[in-house]
Amino acid sequence: MENIINTQSVKNSALHMTAYERAGTIDTRAYAVDEVVRPYIKLMDDSDLIACYNEFATQNGDYRYSDDYARFNAYGNIDSFDDYKIRREIEHDDDFLGWMYANAYEDENQNERIKYALEMVKAGY
Repeated sequence: MENIINTQSVKNSALHMTAYERAGTIDTRAYAVDEVVRPYIKLMDDSDLIACYNEFATQNGDYRYSDDYARFNAYGNIDSFDDYKIRREIEHDDDFLGWMYANAYEDENQNERIKYALEMVKAGY
């Protein structure tokens, strides 16, 4: 799996981060998932996205033999999916998105982004 690099300019991303300010702190996970990870996985081709999702080792029990994809659920049962449904399921799986943030997201300018975002919040943005 490739790492997800935040390529937005610091000032531009800081403006986006202001929406994730709560009680004087920035929810960097929510920002990164919404503004960087979700757009990144939308650009991934199906095979790469599914391979990454398989690495995540998902969990959820409705199995049909005719489906192409399957995963285990929290109860140890198997869910299965057709091609049309798998991408939608993956893109809306908050646990997976959080895992992508924790395991693939890199942002060497994160502290600077947070600083600018908090300054913008104080200025009324």
